[in-house]
Amino acid sequence: MSTAKRVAIVGGGMSALAAAMDLRRAGHEVTVYQMGWRLGGKGASGRNAAHGHRIEEHGLHLLAGYYENAFELIREAYADAGADWRRAFRPRNTWTLPHRGDWGLSAWTFTAPSNGASPGEGREWPSPRQVLTQLRATSPDVAAPRVDAGLCHLSASKPADSVPGSAWGRSIPGPDVRRRRRMQTRGPSFALGFGRGPHFWPLEAVDPRDPRLGHIVRLARVHLRGVLADELLTRGTGGVDDEDWRDWLARHGADRELCDGPVVRGMYDVLFAWRDGDDRRPSLSAGRILYAMTRFMLASRGALFWEMEGGMGDVVFAPLYAALRRRGVRFVFFHQLDDVALGPSGRVDRLRFRRQAEVSGEYQPLVDLDGVPVWPSEPDWAQIGGRRDVDFEAPGQPVGAPIVELRDGVDFDDVLLAIPPGAMAKVTSSLAEASPRFAAMVGMPTVRTLAAQVWSSRPEPWADDVVCGLDAPWVAWADMSHVLPKERWAGRVQRLGYACGVTGDDNPDAGATFSDWAARHRAWIDEDVDALGPERLYVRANVHPGEAYVLSTPDTLWLRPEPWITEFGNLYVAGDWIRTGYEIGTLESATIGGRKAARAIAGGTRTFIGEGGGREAVRSRVLRAVGAAVGRWVRGATTPTTCR
Repeated sequence: MSTAKRVAIVGGGMSALAAAMDLRRAGHEVTVYQMGWRLGGKGASGRNAAHGHRIEEHGLHLLAGYYENAFELIREAYADAGADWRRAFRPRNTWTLPHRGDWGLSAWTFTAPSNGASPGEGREWPSPRQVLTQLRATSPDVAAPRVDAGLCHLSASKPADSVPGSAWGRSIPGPDVRRRRRMQTRGPSFALGFGRGPHFWPLEAVDPRDPRLGHIVRLARVHLRGVLADELLTRGTGGVDDEDWRDWLARHGADRELCDGPVVRGMYDVLFAWRDGDDRRPSLSAGRILYAMTRFMLASRGALFWEMEGGMGDVVFAPLYAALRRRGVRFVFFHQLDDVALGPSGRVDRLRFRRQAEVSGEYQPLVDLDGVPVWPSEPDWAQIGGRRDVDFEAPGQPVGAPIVELRDGVDFDDVLLAIPPGAMAKVTSSLAEASPRFAAMVGMPTVRTLAAQVWSSRPEPWADDVVCGLDAPWVAWADMSHVLPKERWAGRVQRLGYACGVTGDDNPDAGATFSDWAARHRAWIDEDVDALGPERLYVRANVHPGEAYVLSTPDTLWLRPEPWITEFGNLYVAGDWIRTGYEIGTLESATIGGRKAARAIAGGTRTFIGEGGGREAVRSRVLRAVGAAVGRWVRGATTPTTCR
């Protein structure tokens, strides 16, 4: 008698695909139901054939070197196709933090060498020799401010409460640059300016009296004091999960300069850790960021970051889709979840979907571009019927779509909801009524995000770097000119940059269209990017509930569930928002979430790298006693401050 289960996976992001890979490996029958025409979730991208086959992303995506689980699956997909994953990625070992202090405007660039390892090899930590080599060679460089080239001082003069937000993110045509050259000299826009020619000095050459060096040393000292005082080395980082990172720093002696400095600000920015998108309301779990930073600094393999040589859809999700198809996973596109219904036994009895389009046969989502399968920025209209003005990725679209119903025991045995909590809220009302904990879970705090891509015709280079810690609403920038050869611009475009940010809008059902939003805020958009000399511009506001980023706030970590929902016998959940060990929104966290869900469905005992979250306590009584004694001594010698 076969023990294979029929598993219905709802959603097509990284969690869904990771779960599908492991479930098929265990011999189960898997069907993935996805709204619209493409996979990837918040990481989806598309090629716009009308604009040079340009890559259009949901945001700025870089893979950190410690993403062991994500790279393991990516490497498996490439190996399955007989391809080399290294040709699709390139290492990056620098990142920059802008700082405005009493000594003026400066850029702090951190550089680390490769440690000779490769991500995805299944080792939790590099060897001690590799860690020591990397730590010894990592150095913060101090860059003199350069004021003649546009880069990263985004919208510093705009108050936080005026950030636009009620957009249904889509494309804006490129502005007429010649008409607006006079705007380049206006107040702060996208311009920090790092100037022409590098002005970097190694750490050894910095004057010890330079306050920039002192800032880094003092911040490191506060962290060491906090780790010892709270006995985190012996008791694990979980003990400070319910405390905000800035409050934790202040409790261990950090002053406001440290709490508001470029390093701390940069980490809050890169994780969008601002309640309602307001940078005056920071909120980030101390335990989770301490664990993630430890993994980033000590467990990154090969490079701090790995950049994709193309769009995320092309490099990550197209190979995974192809590998899953070869392994027998079935994909059903244009199916938007409408309702999850419970039966009398407490199991999920029915799944109701809106069939968004009629497909003749099995939908083929990829198109060929120079021999490479890629996702298009819109569906293949020749394969589907209906109107061409439908936004298949918007909730409830198209209106009046026919309903498809799946039944327990007939079409599925287990259900895996691999969609964000915001997307669940309207389709799981019966589950929320039956379980107060489930109702609280789908109400986890989220933030809406922004993304911008700028194609510039000017030949002068921008800073070839990743820049974090910008001014609201933008939080990060990266020069992505290396992907231009993958697009078709016929020499018109010389540079490409990506930015991402947050918006305070929390009402995606306000009825505003993206065209309305763009018309209201066109001057704001144009001024912010004018200094970059744009040839083309793509701006996206990710405000659909399923596109929102789930925050890692200290007061809501308890809401994050394990993948199994104990009240409902055949229901599981997956995503970067469940308990993954990291509890922060990253591709690695999403991968762990999917793999934990597959393990819960299929059974098994494998432990995934990182899922412990640094919460494991040391078993030795002697070491715990030593840690407690040191902690008492450090606490007695520390004067708490406040960062509020």
